[in-house]
Amino acid sequence: MSELKKQLFLSELYSPSIGGSCNLFDGRFKHYPPDTVIVLTRKVPAAAGYDEKQAYPIIRKNLPSKGPKGFEWFGVTAALIRHGSILAIKHKIQVIQCARPLPEGVAGWILSKILRKKLVVNFHGEDISVLQQYRVERFLMKRVIRAATLNIANSTYTQSLVRNLGGAKAEVSTVFPGFDPNKFDSVDSKAIPDKVSRRLTGSPVLLTVGRLQDRKGQDQVIRALRQVVKKFPDILYVVIAPPPTGAIRNYPTSWLDSSRS
Repeated sequence: MSELKKQLFLSELYSPSIGGSCNLFDGRFKHYPPDTVIVLTRKVPAAAGYDEKQAYPIIRKNLPSKGPKGFEWFGVTAALIRHGSILAIKHKIQVIQCARPLPEGVAGWILSKILRKKLVVNFHGEDISVLQQYRVERFLMKRVIRAATLNIANSTYTQSLVRNLGGAKAEVSTVFPGFDPNKFDSVDSKAIPDKVSRRLTGSPVLLTVGRLQDRKGQDQVIRALRQVVKKFPDILYVVIAPPPTGAIRNYPTSWLDSSRS
């Protein structure tokens, strides 16, 4: 096995911020030798306690969202380039790895060209499916994908999006998200309310885990339930989501069977 190269990881968001990608990279880098990765990310409140517990260094800087209307991510990109170039030279970084194709991927692309380093870019689905609809972002993502030594997709579908945009010569691999089962060792099953526990016993369960956002598709599942219950009349649809932090669409209650709400 070849030796793991020293990496600078660029991410606008990182743990302890809440999010699937934050958890993904937090879990990934716990398995890296501590001297092989440095994380450059945004300053967030109460991060000091988390950072102190990590074996690898986390450098937090102000990443201002400043730019022309619709392109506020330019400010984040510029800040990542500025701070990243200093860190890459100081710590003799060999690989620039980016959490997303934009804004991090654009910053990593520029850094990799200036410093002549290898580039690795992660894709999660939404970042490419949404951003490729815009001319400037689509143009930049194409360049990022083609410049990368490796593009990492979180699913075969995401991989197809990356390859379709980057072309046949794009280097793309799929790495499915995992989780740390040890985190569940301390979960007390008795802490589950009896009402919930009783309802989850004996019936088929359809589960969605994700934020309450339009793109997560809980509303589509609710629409589909009218057909699903014809074959599975006792099915239970369970939604696990963090408390919403912003406005979400109020889905019409007529989509729900009141006996199953």
